[in-house]
Amino acid sequence: MLSRRTLPLNALKAFEAAGRHLHMGRAAEELGVTHGAISHQVRALEQQLDVSLFDRTGKTLSLTTSGRKLLRAVTEALDVMIAGAENLEPDTDVAPLLVGCTPALAANWLSRAIGDFCKDFPELTVHFRPLAPGVLRLPTDIDVALCYGKPTSGFHHCDQLVEDHFFPVAHPSLVHGAGPLRNPNDLQQFRPLHDDSGSWDTWNRKYGTKNAVKALHFFDSSHALQAARAGLGVALASAIEVAHDLRNGSLVRLLKDQVTAPQAYYLAEVQAPAPGNRVAEFRQWISSVLSRETA
Repeated sequence: MLSRRTLPLNALKAFEAAGRHLHMGRAAEELGVTHGAISHQVRALEQQLDVSLFDRTGKTLSLTTSGRKLLRAVTEALDVMIAGAENLEPDTDVAPLLVGCTPALAANWLSRAIGDFCKDFPELTVHFRPLAPGVLRLPTDIDVALCYGKPTSGFHHCDQLVEDHFFPVAHPSLVHGAGPLRNPNDLQQFRPLHDDSGSWDTWNRKYGTKNAVKALHFFDSSHALQAARAGLGVALASAIEVAHDLRNGSLVRLLKDQVTAPQAYYLAEVQAPAPGNRVAEFRQWISSVLSRETA
């Protein structure tokens, strides 16, 4: 019986080359050895396996049924080993960081902010995984999760990062030449851009307002904010998600009034920090950045 200790790797390489070329001489040339060495390795392999791998009765070399079966297996195994070796990255002791977050947070804020983290850890590969807002049980195929709402299971450690707020934003062109903006009732001159968070309902209940213009409804906040950037109306935006827009002027805040988001943001460590996975460094970085963004 074969084992890792007794597996004849050199003989299998010789057999694979000979079986692929169906010619001992060409196999020897490819592997940089003599014709006799290839023949010897193949004979030894046949003896060890107690089976004939080549039919040598004719003038040309051909594989037996066992030979064809073994050639497929050896070829696949060699291809897998070569692909694995070629796909290695520098500093392979540093595992990729797998980050789960809501699509809206990734689109509106994290995809820009993560650049600073990557500058500090250039050897690190970061993979993003989508998480639904309010997800309760975290998947096991991530290292760390940025959650909107506290999960209940599937994590090693979980801390609240920041309490978020919503306030009205729009493209500067929308409010240029519009009526005065002194209180929430003045927003009724604009089209509201809704998303699935229900933030406009919370806003209207708090300030006793209603939407006088027909709304546009989107299925998440990233699309509502894209519409706001295009000047289509007013969105109620998360302070975190529009921090970059407010700095570069693509959106402006219309009022100081705001509503508290129904959920806070949490950072959950799905996997315990370990050498090479950078979970602790990511936690420290994200906490610092969000504190600055929401100050």
